Amino acid sequence: METSPLASPTSNEEVTLRRIAFGIGGGSTLRREDASRLIKLQLVISQGIAFALTARGESRIAQR
Repeated sequence: METSPLASPTSNEEVTLRRIAFGIGGGSTLRREDASRLIKLQLVISQGIAFALTARGESRIAQR
């Protein structure tokens, strides 16, 4: 159930999520596979060449 909002990101995807949250690296330096899955998990959205956290993504970061 890859597209389920209840699915958990992998450890690599968690790192990518934190990099997006803290503005480390740009869209071209992030792992594409991770970013694609984070979009499917509704944790981030694509904004041109950059990514931004969704409310769900912000909540996940706040839990850590």
